[in-house]
Amino acid sequence: MSAAAGVCLLSTSIALAQTMPIPASGNYIVQTGDTLESIAQKFLGATTRWHELLGANPEITNPHFITPGSTIKIVPGQSINAKRATIQQVFRQVEQMPFPRPWTPASVGGVLQERDGVRTFEKSSSELKFDNDSRMIVSEESVVFLREATPSPENVSRKAIEIRAGQADLDVKQAANGVSNGFEFHIGDTVGTTRPGSAGKGSSRARRVSDGGSRIMVYDGEGEVTAGGRTVAVPPGMGIAVAADGRTTGPERLMQAPKPLTPNESQTFDFSNPTFDWDPTPGAASYTVEVCRDPECGQLVDRSVGVKMSRWTPRVLPIGVLYWRVSATSASGLDSFVSPAQKFTIRTYWRRPVEQP
Repeated sequence: MSAAAGVCLLSTSIALAQTMPIPASGNYIVQTGDTLESIAQKFLGATTRWHELLGANPEITNPHFITPGSTIKIVPGQSINAKRATIQQVFRQVEQMPFPRPWTPASVGGVLQERDGVRTFEKSSSELKFDNDSRMIVSEESVVFLREATPSPENVSRKAIEIRAGQADLDVKQAANGVSNGFEFHIGDTVGTTRPGSAGKGSSRARRVSDGGSRIMVYDGEGEVTAGGRTVAVPPGMGIAVAADGRTTGPERLMQAPKPLTPNESQTFDFSNPTFDWDPTPGAASYTVEVCRDPECGQLVDRSVGVKMSRWTPRVLPIGVLYWRVSATSASGLDSFVSPAQKFTIRTYWRRPVEQP
């Protein structure tokens, strides 16, 4: 805080002991020493709710500075325990951005709200759980932001994300109270939604490609994509490739998952670079192989994209129990279904000599 400058800085250390009633007018006059966090604590019960004050006062262009004597509108908003997403897993190098602050190392238990972001680096991944029990896994070299969803029917709880780089795997399910959960994702000018199907669950993958286009795969449940002024339904087992300008040829049927051969279930290796083999998938242009610490690949260990043959050998894998899975990619860039994760174990860091093809 700089009293001489007549402004108050956003502080992270203010914590008052008591919540006060919101003024009848809904407005509060900023006092010397106030910050958005201290005002949020005073009237909303938690310093972390300063985001709500910022959203209700769009005239505040810099949340780090508020002027004594100015008026701030206070809206009750959500409960003090409300949150959008909680970081469940952080593997290797993952960062989060609590808007408008800069990127910082992410940690398990961190809470993300609207306009907050998460980004992963090479061979890194993160898992997020939303407050409607939907789940998202952010793969390596991805940047994803939470954003406000468009209005939805009363019986639908929809969470919204923006994918600026990389990809996200989205899992939604029907809530116990009958509310239908769903995801809304934005990739450039393309907007898509995914929701549970008749079985009460849904899973999909959304990816931004290097030219600004997108690839959306719906494995289970229902989806739709709006691009180029047209909305197209994407049924389960279908995917759609969208160019950067919104052009698309329409939904395509996804290929079935390749069949993993080796390592087979519960195989153990005394070297750290086993060769992975799978049955070729008819029509596949390439394959993606992932090695993870968990079956859902929330903890990515290694990943190879664009593999042309039906085998792959990593440089080195860590010691311990690991899982691997493989998917095929079509000529249009759509991923097939992903193979079931196969468990195996690495016991040493020793690398066996591998003959080059």
